[in-house]
Amino acid sequence: MKRSGLAVLLCAAICLVAAIWIYDRHHFSVLWPADVQRTTLGNEVANADALISKERSFSQFGEGFARWRYKANGLSLDHLCGQVAVDQCGFTRSKTLEEGVTVSVTLSGGILTVEEWWS
Repeated sequence: MKRSGLAVLLCAAICLVAAIWIYDRHHFSVLWPADVQRTTLGNEVANADALISKERSFSQFGEGFARWRYKANGLSLDHLCGQVAVDQCGFTRSKTLEEGVTVSVTLSGGILTVEEWWS
């Protein structure tokens, strides 16, 4: 009986770690950049289908950033670019959420970059 209880506990721990890892991947890849876009632009214009790269960095001093890059072709950017073709359009929108936390969305060269910086 002791062994089966330990096996159940080990299985539960592995499942919990896997669930946390999966949620973190989903939050970092999908939810977080969507929230930055809604905060900065008012709506989400890029989703995971257009994602080119993602990165995040933290320092021991509490500073860091998260960045996502999307291929802009095919994105709904009419409200920001008007009649200008997406690869010819460029803009930067940024917002300070609180002291030390800034979010921004930049379109340049057909690449939409979504960032959050904190210090």
